[in-house]
Amino acid sequence: MLAIANLSALLLGGLQLLLPILLPGVLFIIAIKRNWLAGLNRPIDGGFHLAERPLFGPNKTWRGVFFYVVGAPVVVLALNVLGAQGWSVAPVFRSDPLQLGLSWGLAYVVGELLNSFVKRRLGIGAGLAAGSNIGAKIQPFFDNTDGSLAVGLLLIIAYHVEWQYLLVSFVLGLTVHALTDIWMRKLQLKK
Repeated sequence: MLAIANLSALLLGGLQLLLPILLPGVLFIIAIKRNWLAGLNRPIDGGFHLAERPLFGPNKTWRGVFFYVVGAPVVVLALNVLGAQGWSVAPVFRSDPLQLGLSWGLAYVVGELLNSFVKRRLGIGAGLAAGSNIGAKIQPFFDNTDGSLAVGLLLIIAYHVEWQYLLVSFVLGLTVHALTDIWMRKLQLKK
């Protein structure tokens, strides 16, 4: 029974580590579809080009930054409050919720921007796939994990989260990201 309890705790903790990005991400998809906060739907790079290529591209907008940088702290605060009321939450949520939430949301955004920056330098257009065989195999992995990898590094380095929880969260995140990509394609928000 101890192994089942440990597995349950591991799955619950891994799922909780996914929530500060998952919930704002779902709201962000709804916001795109319903055109909420349309004034923030401007490229972060402001159209700036480096070596005749966009810095990040048109799909990285201030609206996305808003949802992750505001949403992650709200989710972290909710988990912090639940933990204080005796609910079983991952130990990381005992940290200062504003600091943890802001760093969580910012790390996710930085990971996304870094991936877009690298893709633009490689000549891969926004929303397009790499042209080479190896690039076509590697790119989807980084497109689905860029923000999660950045958050994982933050949580390991700054908050000493155990790698087992991050691994579970990472696998769950890959699955959820693939499903949200399908959802966004069905909503015609992604090609």
